Amino acid sequence: MAGSDNFRRTQREQRHNAEETAQPGEWVQLAAVYAGNMVTLYRNGSRYARYEIENPLHFAAGGRVLVGLRHLDRREDPKAQFRGAVADARIYNTALTDGQIAELRAHESAGPKPLVWSDFKPGGTADRAGTLPPGELEGNAAVRDGALTLDGERSCLVAGGRKIALAHWVSEDCETWQELPEPFLVTDEAVVPQMCPHWFRWNGWYYFIGGVDGIFRSREPYGPWTRQWPGRLDNLSVPKTGAFTGNRRIFAAFSTTTAGAATS
Repeated sequence: MAGSDNFRRTQREQRHNAEETAQPGEWVQLAAVYAGNMVTLYRNGSRYARYEIENPLHFAAGGRVLVGLRHLDRREDPKAQFRGAVADARIYNTALTDGQIAELRAHESAGPKPLVWSDFKPGGTADRAGTLPPGELEGNAAVRDGALTLDGERSCLVAGGRKIALAHWVSEDCETWQELPEPFLVTDEAVVPQMCPHWFRWNGWYYFIGGVDGIFRSREPYGPWTRQWPGRLDNLSVPKTGAFTGNRRIFAAFSTTTAGAATS
């Protein structure tokens, strides 16, 4: 079903809809087409349901695209999480026809150009249409085997919104520096990652901490990064860490009242 704005665009009567028959591991193509006040849902290229809503679908400027999570404010709600894999996700700025929907295949171009196209076959979160900067992975979300994998527990892809990029500079003598074409990190502007950045390796993972609510980790030294949620350590902001006994790390940071220190 399609749902948003407190189910204002959801089909209320669903008892006549066919039951899902897909088995675990079976790929299913789903599509929702909004044309004025009419909503048409498709399953594997065929019409599944068609109904009318009160008002046409409208997106405000600066909106975000979420895959795997119902709403950013529902991160703690287990019923708002998706468990499974997504091979290809697209958004169009025109209503596709029955024939155009039927021609769509994962990872292949067909019909009108998408406004946003998250094709996970190359292994990253880049927008193949070039409209949005690369999406940001949260929690245990990962791109592997040509698909976005989501465990249903605080894992999702967030794209859009206002972004900020940290440049990646390298030097062999710490005097002459060269900027690499790929940024070190692209994330939501609200994270403020340029504030007190901190990078370290621990237990086979690389971690980057920057600003407020900005904790990222990766298996590789310079990404791709997955943003961790919650994004703070014990409500302490912009911490610095160091090795500690017992395979732990000690960190010092700012709190809202006084400076503090803790171990993790």
